[in-house]
Amino acid sequence: MPGRPDHPAHSVLLPSGRSVRVTYADAVLRADPERSLECCGACAGMRVHPLAWKQVAECHWQISLRCPDCRSEVTAVFDEDVVRRFDIALDRAAAEATAELRTLERANMTEYAERFTAALHAGHLLPEDF
Repeated sequence: MPGRPDHPAHSVLLPSGRSVRVTYADAVLRADPERSLECCGACAGMRVHPLAWKQVAECHWQISLRCPDCRSEVTAVFDEDVVRRFDIALDRAAAEATAELRTLERANMTEYAERFTAALHAGHLLPEDF
């Protein structure tokens, strides 16, 4: 039986490999206030990120979340404290990714400079190469 278009729904992959579609009767799913949003409820992966968000009340936000590990998506309403913790976790993850990128860039540039220097000393580079 297909879900109503005005109710949120998502597919769930069961351990047997069968997929079922879950349709929520409420307009939005109310989330557990103790939940850590960066942790996927389906696979426990720690890379959940927001797809969309909007404020729905003074202290509540509706956020669509996606896990890149299992590709599950869910839209739910979260209170301000949960969203604030998620924002801090996202900032921390972005800082870690930026630091890792800088480390990789330095390693790549060091390797490039070493290869260039070795080619120069070995006479593999000529003025017409430039």
